[in-house]
Formats: sequence, C-alpha cells, structure tokens
Amino acid sequence: MSVLNCDAYDYLEIACLYGYELEIQLKNGHSLNAKATNVGVVVVNGEKQECLLVVQSDQAQRWLPTKELLSLRVLTQKAKFEFVRF
Repeated sequence: MSVLNCDAYDYLEIACLYGYELEIQLKNGHSLNAKATNVGVVVVNGEKQECLLVVQSDQAQRWLPTKELLSLRVLTQKAKFEFVRF
C-alpha cells in the first residue's frame, strides 16, 4: 500500500515521533510550514490513501497524501535529519 520506499517512510515517522516543524514542498509547486504529528492510512474522497497529518500555525490539521510530497526541510533545531527528497 505504501507509495514511499521504507527509508523515506522512516523519515516521516521520525518527524512525527519528535513533532518536528517542517517546510513541506508538494509536487504541485505549493509549500507549507507545519508540525508533523502522525502518518498513516486515511480515507480521502472515499479512497484509502497513505497520508501525513500536520498541524499548521493556525492549529488547522491537514492530511497530506504522501504521494503528493516532494520534500521536507526540518526547521526544528538539532533534529535527527535536515532534509529529505521523495
């Protein structure tokens, strides 16, 4: 079911585990800053999709399908990693 390879998925799990603040680049050219909170399979538009749950600065929660992720830049100081491209 996973659209990401295991190494890439590990980075998402680490970001969620530590609640990293991220700059997220999407394949459609948009970007957003948000805190990673969870990764898992959710139903979006009646379809099961693997998604990253993030919380934006206005406290809005958003599920981002992992197939739409282009890259993550970690904004949190002393993080376990700094950047990953999918």
